[in-house]
Amino acid sequence: MLWGPGLWNWDVSAMKSFGLREHLRLQFRADFLDAFNHMNLDNPANTIADTRDGGTPNPTAGVITSGTGSRAVQLAVKLLF
Repeated sequence: MLWGPGLWNWDVSAMKSFGLREHLRLQFRADFLDAFNHMNLDNPANTIADTRDGGTPNPTAGVITSGTGSRAVQLAVKLLF
């Protein structure tokens, strides 16, 4: 059994509506995906070479070599009528 690192992700949204006229509104929205820009590591490599019969060892066995995570910001404006 192999356990990888945990996942830590925060998505945050903020929205504001402005009344322009009686039946007309303007809505502004901002979405922050992975708001704190935290790096989430991938699972470690789980391939282990069989060196008993002269095979070459795998130098990346059990090593975490990559990860994901970057902040994305999405802005939107909507006119409601």
